[in-house]
Amino acid sequence: VLFCEVLVFLVSLCISLDLSLSLSLTSQLTPCLTYVYCSGSFKLPIIFFNKKMMDVGMVGGLVVLVGAICSTYALASWMPFASAILLAFYFNMDVNAFLETIYLVIHHAIESSTHGRTGLFEVVSMKSMVWLTDLDFLVHMNNARYPRACDFARYKLWNETGVLKAIHDLGGYAVLAGSAIRYRRSLNPFETFSIESKIVCWDEKSFYVEQRFMRDGFVRAILFAKQAVVRTTVSEVLAHMGLDVTSPVPPLHVQKWMEFDKECSTALRSETK
Repeated sequence: VLFCEVLVFLVSLCISLDLSLSLSLTSQLTPCLTYVYCSGSFKLPIIFFNKKMMDVGMVGGLVVLVGAICSTYALASWMPFASAILLAFYFNMDVNAFLETIYLVIHHAIESSTHGRTGLFEVVSMKSMVWLTDLDFLVHMNNARYPRACDFARYKLWNETGVLKAIHDLGGYAVLAGSAIRYRRSLNPFETFSIESKIVCWDEKSFYVEQRFMRDGFVRAILFAKQAVVRTTVSEVLAHMGLDVTSPVPPLHVQKWMEFDKECSTALRSETK
């Protein structure tokens, strides 16, 4: 039981510090062999193969590790077993993302009943904080967490401007078709920041969005997103919203990124022919 308690502590620490990312990075560099002790009676080798088997090995290792905790705890009492099941659920599902999505949906439902629709060109701000699950080995917000945070900020943007409702009313949906990010200064543990999102321009198929990570009046990072509209068009969405507007002329750097995106798409299409 003591051995299981130690394992549960290590798994909890892994969740808090997001060491699964570290395992992934390690498995890219060198193959390694890890032994997981199951019920204290035998050991099961888990091989993290390089490259092709990297993700499978990492997930498999985590599943077997949680399985070892579950099997041992099941022999002790049902309460630790239930705790191990919850840990397994937490490992294999992005629980934080689901909880934040539920919060945004509820928050928008409450706000929409008391506030009107935000203007199409207005900046929509979302506040957040750097948690332990956002950190990497350099003890600052990992670069992959920035685009993830922007997903939630764009959801807030589309909801408050009424674009998402219009798309759904027309039987369509929106997907991220491309993005580009520029990092300027890191965000450290427990620092608060805001993501300021706004629509820059659009064409017939997509909206182009600028998202800024702001802290102390300084842009820590900036992301540009291409949000494609499926099963309808941007003009139909705007008309459904009762708007008769034309797209603003995007800044030069956004124009160049849009040109790059089109050239990249053309090149990829030529490869499939």
